[in-house]
Amino acid sequence: MIQETSRIAYDTIKKNGMLKGRQLQVYEEIFKFQPISINRLIQNLGRPGMNTGSITGRISELQRMGVIWEVGQEQAHTGHRVILWGTTEQLPRKPEKVETWRQRCIRQEEDLQIMAFQRDELATLVKQLKDEVDRLRKPPMYQLNTATGQLELLEKQP
Repeated sequence: MIQETSRIAYDTIKKNGMLKGRQLQVYEEIFKFQPISINRLIQNLGRPGMNTGSITGRISELQRMGVIWEVGQEQAHTGHRVILWGTTEQLPRKPEKVETWRQRCIRQEEDLQIMAFQRDELATLVKQLKDEVDRLRKPPMYQLNTATGQLELLEKQP
């Protein structure tokens, strides 16, 4: 059963051209036959240019836009569980950008370079701190000034 708010969203999306081409075709099929599985969508949309990849790709896009959602699951004739899709009462929102495998690899490489630089800087600071601690742990060295008979602090320690 289609909710009134879903029907209003559907009418608004169609009227204002908020979805185009295959996205709209897949969205309309889901709206008409919800809850519907991808296999049923493929059967219904078995037209030239509408292959499994183009349908599943549009499902992913529509889900990221917030106009469809996973209603539930059912057991297919093959015995496997399949996801059932339905429309929401939402208008399309700009989908979040999905990071590609290549972009993720580049970002991770940059992160590793930054971490290596930070590690090297930290090692330098630790060495400087150790040197300072060692310097402070050494007792001050004095020298007797024979002319005045007083002890004088040596500036440079051996």
